[in-house]
Amino acid sequence: MAEGDVPSTLATRSERGLTEVALQSGYGVRDGCTVRIEVDKEGGERVDVLATFTARIEEEITVDDGVETSRLFRISGRLQDGTRVRDALVPASEFEGLSWVLRTWGLRALMFSGGGRRDHLRTAIQLMSARAASRTVYTHTGWRQEGDDWIYLYQGGAVGADDIEVRLDGPFERFALPSQAEDVEEALALSLSLLGCGPPEVTVPLLAAVYAAPLSFILNPDFAVWVVGLTGSLKSELASLAQRHFGPFTRKTLPGSWSSTGNSLEALLSVTKDMLSVIDDFAPQADAQAQREQTKRAEVLLRNVGNHAGRGRLKPDLTQRPVRPPRGILVCTGEDHPPTPSIVARLVLVEVDRTRLNLPAITRIQNEGQRLPHAMRAYIEWLRPRLSSLKETLPRAQSELMTSTFARATVGGHMRAPSGLSTLHLGLSTLFDFAVDRGVVSAERAAELLDQAQAALLAIGRKQAEIGRGETTSSRFLRALATLISQGRVWLRTGDGVQPERHGPSTGFVGWRDRDTVYLLTEAAHRAVAAYLRGLREPLGLSGQRLFDALVKEGVARRPTNDDARLQLQFPSGRHRVVCIPAASLAFEEERFPERALQAVGGSEGGRPPHVSGHGLG
Repeated sequence: MAEGDVPSTLATRSERGLTEVALQSGYGVRDGCTVRIEVDKEGGERVDVLATFTARIEEEITVDDGVETSRLFRISGRLQDGTRVRDALVPASEFEGLSWVLRTWGLRALMFSGGGRRDHLRTAIQLMSARAASRTVYTHTGWRQEGDDWIYLYQGGAVGADDIEVRLDGPFERFALPSQAEDVEEALALSLSLLGCGPPEVTVPLLAAVYAAPLSFILNPDFAVWVVGLTGSLKSELASLAQRHFGPFTRKTLPGSWSSTGNSLEALLSVTKDMLSVIDDFAPQADAQAQREQTKRAEVLLRNVGNHAGRGRLKPDLTQRPVRPPRGILVCTGEDHPPTPSIVARLVLVEVDRTRLNLPAITRIQNEGQRLPHAMRAYIEWLRPRLSSLKETLPRAQSELMTSTFARATVGGHMRAPSGLSTLHLGLSTLFDFAVDRGVVSAERAAELLDQAQAALLAIGRKQAEIGRGETTSSRFLRALATLISQGRVWLRTGDGVQPERHGPSTGFVGWRDRDTVYLLTEAAHRAVAAYLRGLREPLGLSGQRLFDALVKEGVARRPTNDDARLQLQFPSGRHRVVCIPAASLAFEEERFPERALQAVGGSEGGRPPHVSGHGLG
């Protein structure tokens, strides 16, 4: 059969069986096949079979994830013998290529080649789908503004609208609120009882995070609440009580785990807009490589949280994909937290001690936890008519708290600390306004609770500021350098000319020392420490010049007579720049030294400095 010909049975049959033929366009259905019909001047027909099946687009589905929209076609089909095949769900970008036909319907769905038939088949399907319905499916949670109104999306529906379809991927299906809030006062009282489950420094940040989460699109949280505790301290259980406000979660079904991939965790924080998400179990790993990978995963994610950023990616055509930043509040649990100081600055640390917890209160909330989403649904309904006002008042209140109350409590700590504490404070104050409005607590009791909560947040801020002050640039550098020296990975030449026993070809020479002073070669010491900290995923983050300027500023290095932190010393091998630090800072004060410091030693690497060029040693 020549190209373009069709079986004679099809070419000669009458128009019996012709259904929904687009006669004006020349496409139709005959004997269960999709065909192209050409009519000559004499009225004769030539029927060209395009495919041995029929297909129609039943629905055009717009998928909206809050960052970008895409389209899907739901396509129904029948084979030539009348067999109904399962519907194909095809991205609009893949429809034109028709590769979905074989992938979805198999070998019996035959498309003929030649003569541009595939282009005609695509056109025929579209023309015969004029009655296709259309709908929008949202694939994220949280607030959306529809005209002048606000709706809050969750799996399966929305607060404020009955005709909204929200469909989250499998891992996120538990983020669901009840269709109607029931026994609100009872549910809200249960939620507030979380404050009595332990010390305020533990329970206040958790409950505050719960009720600050729906305000995320206003407050733009740039922190995570990190719950730290030993195995068995109930840290995951406490976090699950917070998570249960947003759906039927338990300790065993928390939405995220640090064993998950970075991409899946990033998707979690993007999808759960204006909700709280728990990532559980930052635990010691069996080997160093697994530990480094877990730490790196946490650091990337927490930097994205702190910077409201997502990872940039390219499409196959090398254009930029939309960035999907975190859009809710993150709560993490772990036996420890990432060690990098800049990451710790993005955390509100909550330390859990099981002996200080109220176990009966925790058990009660566990047993009645299915009531918590009703409190959250009622809270969302209460927020809806107030959002326009809150968008104006909350940022001002946040700024005031950051620059006054919490700024004073975190003096010496990281500049980010007041932001997280202020956000949590506003989450609680909004909750208490709601509780007063519903008659669950009196205005006087709400004010008392807020004062107690503020005191707890201030205590957390002061403690973290002390941690920040204790881990300075100098202390990190000196701690790392002392470790390298003790491990024999770098060495200092001493005054008696004796080299350390562990000195070998793999160790690096970083300077000299006498009884009181260490003279560091700036480039060598910086290079060794920076490489060591990179291996620990704790980047030093400073150039050599900035580091040694910081050593002088923090009073560790001896200040020369001008602004340069380094001294120029003349050695047999040439002139070198060194930084002078007390030997005691590297724990050398107990060691015995020769009476004469820095005796001349041979070799091209070292020797005593016979004089100082440019500056005196003081």
